[in-house]
Order: sequence, then C-alpha cells, then structure tokens
Amino acid sequence: MSLFFSDMPISALISSLPLAVGEILTGYAYWPSLQGFYILLFVTLGPTLTAQLAYMRGVAIIGPARASLFPRLVPAFGALFSIAILGENFEGYHLSALILGVGGIFVAESKLAKTIFLSSSVTR
Repeated sequence: MSLFFSDMPISALISSLPLAVGEILTGYAYWPSLQGFYILLFVTLGPTLTAQLAYMRGVAIIGPARASLFPRLVPAFGALFSIAILGENFEGYHLSALILGVGGIFVAESKLAKTIFLSSSVTR
C-alpha cells in the first residue's frame, strides 16, 4: 500500500518537470516568497494529509462500497462553499455540480438497492 502512495507523487513530479524546466528557461517561473513556502507546507501537511487519513479511516469503518459515494459530493460541496465563503453568485455550473454529484449518488444507490433486493429475493 505504501508503494502506491509513493508512486503517485513521484509520477506527478516526473510528469511536471519538463513543464517546470520550460517555464524556468522562458522566464515565466514565479517563485513563492518565504511566506508562500510556509503556506505550501501548511496546506500539504495540514488539511491535505488530515483529509486523506480521515478518509482512509472512514473507509475502514464503513467499508469501501459506502465510502466510495462521498468523493462524488466534492463538486457539490465545492460549489456550495464557493457561494458561502467566497461570495460567488449561484450560476449554472454550480447547479450542474449539484445535479451531477447528487444524481450520481442517487443512481449508484438505486443500482445497489436493486442488487441487494434481487439477491435477497433469490435466497428466499
């Protein structure tokens, strides 16, 4: 499992290196200040790591089938938080994020419910 978690960031680093080198060579690279590095360190170790650990714990508690529904709500919560926190106006793309996220969960739950219903009726 730990090999997978190291493969993803390493592949992301390797795939972004040519673009970073291109930006540096053309003079379009912007380096963050010391405060920017502190913010990056906080975001990397704070909420990002905490969210991953909490999600893995949630998967262990409720199982992968039920936990797989929650990432589908990220667009919906992103849209709601952008309205509530950033003060954005409610637009069509916010509505589409809500419809697609909640609609996907509805479809997944309906299919799961049908599968459970059919499997339980066969055993009777």
